[in-house]
Amino acid sequence: MTNLYWHRSINFGDMLSPYLLSKLKGEVNYVEANDPEHKYILTGSILSVPMQNATVFGAGFINETDVLTGSANIISVRGILTQQKVGGMVGEPSMCLPYFYNPEVRKKYHVGFTPHIMDYKGEGIDLRMGEDETITDAVERVIYQIKECHHIVSSSLHGLIVAKAYGIPCTHIYSPSLVGDGFKFRDFFASEYDVKKIYDSLLSI
Repeated sequence: MTNLYWHRSINFGDMLSPYLLSKLKGEVNYVEANDPEHKYILTGSILSVPMQNATVFGAGFINETDVLTGSANIISVRGILTQQKVGGMVGEPSMCLPYFYNPEVRKKYHVGFTPHIMDYKGEGIDLRMGEDETITDAVERVIYQIKECHHIVSSSLHGLIVAKAYGIPCTHIYSPSLVGDGFKFRDFFASEYDVKKIYDSLLSI
């Protein structure tokens, strides 16, 4: 098994780390970020979590004032603003999702709404993992539903990232419900991604 730290929740964006690493390496083992045993840290606004003996592929900060605490080998980070803080390659791993799951999908909707789970009120694409779903089920359901849309409107960062990964135009709508000062959105939108380079770096795991 491959050790991974991620923010364990039913939120789509948080599930992408174990989803991607399981596609690369098979079974994944959750390890706390500050555990002395080596672990990987992938996507998510979790780079300020105290950590040791970690290898980072694509995480970022949630606030402008956040800093790295502990020891980590930074291979890549979410965006150019995080890169300016800690170095590494600009490389959000979720941009590589089409390498792992890319079904043929007929477009059904002109606009799709992917509200963050804090904003979900029963309308739009539900980014929460259902009671009867596995992480793989939930992630692939959301991707499929996003691909059914010609355009995505989202208050969720990973709703936007996934839309961009699959070549779907997207629009960010501000939500006062979310934690953070908006840094993660600025970080993403300020960045250009060489997806093949990111994918090749993930293959080194």
